[in-house]
Amino acid sequence: MGRVSLRPILSLFRCAALPFLLCALPFGCREDNQSVAPPGQPTVRFTFGRGDHAVYNNWNLDEDGYSIFSSRFRNSWTVVDTAGQFFGRSPVTIVLDSVFVGTTASPDSVAGVDSLFFYMSPEGDVYQRGFLSTLLKRREGIGLTPQWDLIAAFSQDASSSWVVGYADRAVPVYASIGGSREFVAADMNGVQTVLLSYRIEIGGPDFDAALWLIDSPPAVFRWRDESSGAVSGMMKELTTLRSKTQ
Repeated sequence: MGRVSLRPILSLFRCAALPFLLCALPFGCREDNQSVAPPGQPTVRFTFGRGDHAVYNNWNLDEDGYSIFSSRFRNSWTVVDTAGQFFGRSPVTIVLDSVFVGTTASPDSVAGVDSLFFYMSPEGDVYQRGFLSTLLKRREGIGLTPQWDLIAAFSQDASSSWVVGYADRAVPVYASIGGSREFVAADMNGVQTVLLSYRIEIGGPDFDAALWLIDSPPAVFRWRDESSGAVSGMMKELTTLRSKTQ
């Protein structure tokens, strides 16, 4: 669904495709990616596959939203279980998040490992345990108790917004699906591939962020937390994905 290999089209559209591919990369290009017409209610089954392995580049952002190259590092996500039962939900997907020193992604350069928990509801909605608590701790030093935060409400109409969770007991954080799907590019199973993504726009007290999800194969493609005030933003973007889920 929404996946086209670059190899058969490069010979036909090489000149036209190059500017788009350059702007799809996170090297300070501020123009919006090309997009397609907005969907109605998305029919998405966002389900990770056991053994899926993704590698990401990460940067801090300056006050104007541009990447700070000296801050770059890599991390990887490896799906180790898709049928767990944790924190009152089942089936829960467990992802090992390995952070590396610098721009290598080898076992010898691992700086730390964490576990991420995802739950996909029968209606197609995607929850992540501790999504907001991690975000607000980084930005504001707030120590929230991790909850199941609704990061993608695919069961709702694309024009609707929803509550992700709460920054405190009284302040909701809202999200909505961007009005159009966007083309993105990554190395998928060894082939540079163009995919369609959903952009989830997230807004809370004193921050704006966005999350890009692809569903075939399912993966988080990009996360962007904008700079605001004295708080530096950050960005994560998929570089390679090894997946048996098509």
